[in-house]
Amino acid sequence: MLHFFLYSCQKPDSNLNVQLVGHAGSGLIHSDFQPNSLASIQNALSNGLDAVEVDLQITKDTVGLLCHDFIQYQDKYIHELEYPELLTMGLCKLESAIEIVQDYNAKIYIDIKSDAAIMDLEEEIIRLNALINQLDSVLSFEPGQVCVVSRNSYLLNKIENSKIFRIYESDDFQEQFAVAVQHGFDGVLLKESSYHVANVRACQNSGLVVGHLNTSSYQNLVRDFNLAPDFIILEDVSKALKLRRYGEE
Repeated sequence: MLHFFLYSCQKPDSNLNVQLVGHAGSGLIHSDFQPNSLASIQNALSNGLDAVEVDLQITKDTVGLLCHDFIQYQDKYIHELEYPELLTMGLCKLESAIEIVQDYNAKIYIDIKSDAAIMDLEEEIIRLNALINQLDSVLSFEPGQVCVVSRNSYLLNKIENSKIFRIYESDDFQEQFAVAVQHGFDGVLLKESSYHVANVRACQNSGLVVGHLNTSSYQNLVRDFNLAPDFIILEDVSKALKLRRYGEE
């Protein structure tokens, strides 16, 4: 009990300006909002988050929809259907999400869903580039305002629009670091097993931005602030905002 109390009284001692990113909008813990919904994104940014992370799937007619799982509708996956066929699912369009993000001068991290077992990767890359360029022509992204996160380095390497920041995720830090540097990616999303001060600094000293997915643990959140990454993707948004305010007092 004393151990918990001491941790709960700790303040972060550095990098209070770390970018706070809501997982699927307003996070998945203590959130009353549907993940990847416009309401969740609006709530996150209106309450002081710097960015949101969303999950993207692309329809057959190149409309970006926010959805985490490879769900089937009428026995077909999202990428096998055209947007009018999916209207009853009520999924948020990526375009609408980016419009909200721009209203707040914030950023959006897009976790692009790809699975070679159910889709053609080359076709997915063609659709992704077409979607990005289409949205950029309408919304005019600021460089780095839109970030694509993927475990597929080949897909990231094929993104054509130079305004898009490419964030590489991997379970193997040595491979992740080498590939990110080799291909000139903009950043890495470190797994818990790789999230150590030496790895964070090695990446940052090589010009990579560093992010981490945080669980609801208070002590891990304090640690995350103190390791001074560039961004933290949050499961529990309210706890992180309270900690930031507490550290500023």
